[in-house]
Amino acid sequence: MADDAIRCDACPVLCYIKPGRTGSCDRYGNHDGKLVRLDPHVVLDRALERGESVVPFLERAGEWDGTLVSHGETFVTAIGAGTTYPDYKPAPFIISSQMEGVDMVTVVTEGIFSYCGVKVKIDTDRHLGGECSTVRAQGQAVGHVTTSEYGSQMLSLGGVRHLTGGSRQEGTATSAPVLGNAFDAFYYRAFLVGPGFFTGLANGVILGYLMYRSELVPRGMTWLGLIGGPLIMITGILVILNAIPARGTAQSLAGGVEGLWELSLSIYCIIKGFRLSSPILRTLTLPESESALRHQA
Repeated sequence: MADDAIRCDACPVLCYIKPGRTGSCDRYGNHDGKLVRLDPHVVLDRALERGESVVPFLERAGEWDGTLVSHGETFVTAIGAGTTYPDYKPAPFIISSQMEGVDMVTVVTEGIFSYCGVKVKIDTDRHLGGECSTVRAQGQAVGHVTTSEYGSQMLSLGGVRHLTGGSRQEGTATSAPVLGNAFDAFYYRAFLVGPGFFTGLANGVILGYLMYRSELVPRGMTWLGLIGGPLIMITGILVILNAIPARGTAQSLAGGVEGLWELSLSIYCIIKGFRLSSPILRTLTLPESESALRHQA
């Protein structure tokens, strides 16, 4: 890699850009060793004032016999976040103006529409349809079959056009599989965090520490929780980071130590109960039998 190349971190591609060249998106370039944005925000009125060429829009608008808004002033109502796609950083645009004495501030909007689709990977050799074949849900078009990748069939679901460009039924049908995939992924990650992390924290570390300090059970037994809990937490984090497989050997061994702690604690409390020699029970005077308890009552 050339020493004079700089890395652009505007998107996950992380291009290394040489002087005078642009990144793969053609939006950022290396200008004299500095990373600069190459496509500026264009305001139509200012472009016309400078005599720049613009693409005509609604050329027959003069035939409109009524207006819904005043043409006295032009103001920006929204800036789509897609203007910086594929950047994951917010578009750096904030515009303020005043209309009829009311302050108006326009910021980046529609961020959700820049990432409102999902790509589904199906590991199958079956023919799902030709490339660009329509994918339907509830009778409505919600996506299409895209190019196969890594030996798997790929579907592209959602997108701005299906969500907002068609009928209400199409938008509703599109949001169902898109949100369904999102919620399914969220549930999967939540499942990994729950049993894979907080079980070790609560049942292992916290409960083990309380039992160790109170001496309600033999201290030697509590070390199973104090050791098994952190092991559960560590392996759970590694699974979340995809460093080790879920329910693999490492996580199973850690879960075995934690499970042995919980099992031994349950059996001990059922058979022997809490130790009366515990510091928190030494100041208490307990009846020797149930008959003594009834007699005192």
